[in-house]
Amino acid sequence: MSKVYYYTIKLRDVRSGTVCNLSKVKEKLISIIDGENSKCVEAEGREWKAIDLTRENQVFHFIADVFDYKDEYLFLRLSSQKPTGDYLERDYSTGVPSEVLKGIGPDKKGIEIYTYALLDYEKGILSIVKQQSAPSHKILGEFFTKYCSDYFLEFIPIPNKEGIKYIYEGTNPSISSLEIEVPVPEAKYLEKLFNWSEEEILDLELNKELKATIRLSPVRRQPITDKTVDVKRIIDIVKDHLNDYRGAVMRGKAEGTSTMDYNFFDAIFSYEITIEKYKVEDDEKKYLSSTELIGYYKSGLVDAYRRNRDMISMFCING
Repeated sequence: MSKVYYYTIKLRDVRSGTVCNLSKVKEKLISIIDGENSKCVEAEGREWKAIDLTRENQVFHFIADVFDYKDEYLFLRLSSQKPTGDYLERDYSTGVPSEVLKGIGPDKKGIEIYTYALLDYEKGILSIVKQQSAPSHKILGEFFTKYCSDYFLEFIPIPNKEGIKYIYEGTNPSISSLEIEVPVPEAKYLEKLFNWSEEEILDLELNKELKATIRLSPVRRQPITDKTVDVKRIIDIVKDHLNDYRGAVMRGKAEGTSTMDYNFFDAIFSYEITIEKYKVEDDEKKYLSSTELIGYYKSGLVDAYRRNRDMISMFCING
């Protein structure tokens, strides 16, 4: 599972600070991508544009591989170069390790970690897959900082509380499960929950950093409740007791959304997608190359965005 996070973007004029029409974002990005600073790349039967987003004072590279950009969406891969000394290449038949790109400087070749992003030009909504150590959404701003410095991009995260609010105020809402995490209960509660005696609890010498997770879900495939008044009461109760919890996740939906998890402790709205990294042929796993994964990431991002577009759009303010 990978998490997709959502932001709205604004393009501002550097001198006046005024917000430009979203159509200018597309116009300027196409001009940059089609310009002399991009490189045409071809690999495994696919062609795209690569643009260096590295600033002059940076040793390691930031690269954008742009796959689609002239129609409804900008779809691209964002990569950051990592020190080769942090990695080893190993021959597993012998166990012998060797250096990666030995003797080659970081200005010539490198190894990179990457993520994918999708921008809806018309609505100014950015989706980006969260990958540890990969570039964040802010790297997109370098298109303008480096190649069109009369403008700059501003990013506004979609607050997670708005997703919960959409369920709270939505039409035909339902909650299918609720998971609450609390600090380890006192001994008297453990006695009741597990029918343990006080002596047994004391003899266990339990770690004091324990936590307890309580999950409420129906036995059969049906929601806990689909009554609007009860959905609101549950959300209100959870929000009123957040200081007593270590975690709180509600799984639910309303008209116009698919069933998904809403974490009361997350600041930014997110949606989980599954990207298959391998395929099975002749009962054997064959891992996909980075080029083969491009199409899987695009379909995953587009599908996730379309599932949540109506809800996200309600909380976007552009212009």
